[in-house]
Amino acid sequence: MNPLRWVRWKVVGVLACGLAALYFLGLDEIALSKVNTAGAESRAARWSVADMGLGLLAGSAEISDLEVATPRKDTQDNVFGAAGARVDLSMNELLRGRYVADEVALQAPKLIVTRRKDGSINMEEIGGPPEEPPPPEGPPRDWVGTIRKWYERIQKVREKLPERSKEPEEERGAAADYSRRATYPFEGRPSFAVRKIAGTGFEIAFTDEASGKPLPSLQNGTIEIHQLTSSPSVQDEPTRFRIAGDIAGSTLSIGGILDFRGERSLFTLDTATGDLPVALIESFIGESLPVKLKSGAISLDAKVLLDGRDKLDVAPKLSLKKVELEAREPGGKVAGVDASSFAQAFNEASTELESIDIQDLRITGSLSSPRFEWGDTVKNLVASGGKAFAKKQAQKGLEMGKEALEKELGKSPLGESIKEQMKGIDTKALPKLPGGLFGGGETKKPADGGSK
Repeated sequence: MNPLRWVRWKVVGVLACGLAALYFLGLDEIALSKVNTAGAESRAARWSVADMGLGLLAGSAEISDLEVATPRKDTQDNVFGAAGARVDLSMNELLRGRYVADEVALQAPKLIVTRRKDGSINMEEIGGPPEEPPPPEGPPRDWVGTIRKWYERIQKVREKLPERSKEPEEERGAAADYSRRATYPFEGRPSFAVRKIAGTGFEIAFTDEASGKPLPSLQNGTIEIHQLTSSPSVQDEPTRFRIAGDIAGSTLSIGGILDFRGERSLFTLDTATGDLPVALIESFIGESLPVKLKSGAISLDAKVLLDGRDKLDVAPKLSLKKVELEAREPGGKVAGVDASSFAQAFNEASTELESIDIQDLRITGSLSSPRFEWGDTVKNLVASGGKAFAKKQAQKGLEMGKEALEKELGKSPLGESIKEQMKGIDTKALPKLPGGLFGGGETKKPADGGSK
């Protein structure tokens, strides 16, 4: 036997025994210590886990009691937590020098979203404080303003990223071919990637330190995120997400796409809700509305598109049920008319109708300067007044119902159907039918008590 070959296999055997010893006698503890030490020293975020189990052969890891907090060390300030998580690693990608999780399964994940007194959100602090000073106009008034500010910050970060080469594809070579994702070398590819994150029992807890108003949580939820990487500008597919759950006694479903590949900065959102109490809507976006929502419920089905800073396109479908409005500020405008006059007409119509459906509103422009394009529904409401509008809507409903009924009867006329069923039946053998049935006349007794 070749001595060198024998020595080689001996080294392999020693390494295998060493790895086995670590695996069975304390590799989990070593990994747990390393993970928690890194979480305590990180400047981007703080994290910790209570326990960890590694499955080297299966390429999996299990952790329990995961907690993620902002880098602020003066407070606990948790942002995310989960009772447990299972991570299935792609061993094929690991051998190529990349950390890729095929799936991360979360148990009872919880997201804590806190709006600070300055209008910022705690999640903004993950990754470090913003480079820009606070805007001179002061903090945003509500969550809409906070989201707008957050989106502007993302766009500024995107603008600072180095642009990709403008050279023709054949001149760039394989290493810089972002569109084809060259497999070797791995320059330009995300070093960390998760193909799917899924969780049940999802909860989002909202806190508004700016207003002090208590906010309900989203509970009994599910969450799915696909294609989440460390380098969204060069990942193969856009990031997709879907969140669903219960909030304030109603249902909520939100799905969308984030596409930052190449020079893109695209965000789409598809939202559907049940009947949300107006108090919930008022708590989140009330300050951005020209009217106050006093009572009632609103359901929403909306599609949102944000393309960079300059393109906004929202097509909402609203159903307002017994909603009462009040002008928020003197001189405010809704659809080009005084907000007080609009609120009065709307309240009159809302009193008469079960719901006011608005399906022809469109919001365009940009997130910083939205432009409302009011459809015929609101224009007719303003022009004709509340009671006249309600009367027209009621009449329209009756006409639609009559048209639908005539259409159904036209498919199978009642009289013809009855005649067909009565054919061949010996009516003399049937008992007398009650008067008026099937259009028959009434049978009357003569005054003397005899039969007619």
